[in-house]
Amino acid sequence: MMLLLLLASVGAAAPCSSLGEAEFRSLLLDAQAAIDRADPDLQRTFVHELEHRIPCLAYVPTPREWSDYLLSLSLVRFGAGGDWQTPLRTALWVRPDLDRGVGASHPIATFDPGSAPGVGEALPAGRPVFVDGVRSDHLPPATGLHLVQRGEDGYWSSLVVVDRAVPAGWVDAPIERPLRWEGWITTSLRAGVTGLSQDPDARVDPAFVPAEDRADALLALAGDATVRRGALGATVDVGIGTVGLAQVQGSHLEAGLGLATDPVLVLLGAGVAGATVVEGVSPSPGEPTWVTHALTIPYGAVLLDVSGAHSRLGARVGLGVGEAYQRVRATVGWGFGKGPRRLWAGIGGSGQRTRFERLSTEDLGAVNVQWQVALDLGMRWRSEP
Repeated sequence: MMLLLLLASVGAAAPCSSLGEAEFRSLLLDAQAAIDRADPDLQRTFVHELEHRIPCLAYVPTPREWSDYLLSLSLVRFGAGGDWQTPLRTALWVRPDLDRGVGASHPIATFDPGSAPGVGEALPAGRPVFVDGVRSDHLPPATGLHLVQRGEDGYWSSLVVVDRAVPAGWVDAPIERPLRWEGWITTSLRAGVTGLSQDPDARVDPAFVPAEDRADALLALAGDATVRRGALGATVDVGIGTVGLAQVQGSHLEAGLGLATDPVLVLLGAGVAGATVVEGVSPSPGEPTWVTHALTIPYGAVLLDVSGAHSRLGARVGLGVGEAYQRVRATVGWGFGKGPRRLWAGIGGSGQRTRFERLSTEDLGAVNVQWQVALDLGMRWRSEP
């Protein structure tokens, strides 16, 4: 009875590690194999480990898996002279045609579970739970042994109740989220338009010429990688331009560290971005000769990311400030499909303003403004829940 009470407590007093689908199935198969080999000691070892870690289940077992586990638990308790009827009764309620794995005259083979009880308290709309592996809009009845689970963002709260109702407040209680590494990687092809305009100072500097609004096709490779653990997060964001103005203006590299609270990341970091400078001389009036230079400008950055490792939505806003330099960019995207790998589509834009100065004097120079608007199409890989 003490073991049942421990099993029925939320999380139990003794800590246990998360029990995922692959490990649960492996332990269950090992327990069943031990039964086939007539090795009760090994069978008891595997079943007791499962029994201890059921409150830490990190997925919903199927009714077949749950009934197979309960049968194994019943066999172990029968051999130890314990309460074998309670788990067997639930196993047969869940799966009436369960192969009990014993001879026809064995008490487990002849045991009659009786009629299955009804359902318990109804739940609010949109707040379902899983009872013995089946989605339900009701809590289980206060009769028998039942596994009750609810999930949120890939985290699960698992509870076993024995001949009692689910504790008040369990449905609304926050789900414990153990610390673990999680993250996502996005790679995409970026296509759009980029442009620049440049104005010399009022005192015309002969080293700079006015650049009327110029626009060019933008084609670039883009990607970002983000990881977090608990309240800490880190990210790297990169763009690699191809040809024309995009070769410079479509390129950047940013990295940051910061604080996380699902699904928001606030990061401080640094970056470098490309800038196109138009210089030249005018051999004759009205016929300027343009000479284009590419510069790499370092800056400090503040990044706000609203994504989450398990969310379909991804949004990012970045602000950059450097010496005589300001930059802002924003992107938003959506992951299509299910599973850890999804098709990714998004839209975004950026703008930057730079003041260039002659080395010989700070009184002469130019103000350069560059921008881009683009669509992203690619893939996003995310960590498993």
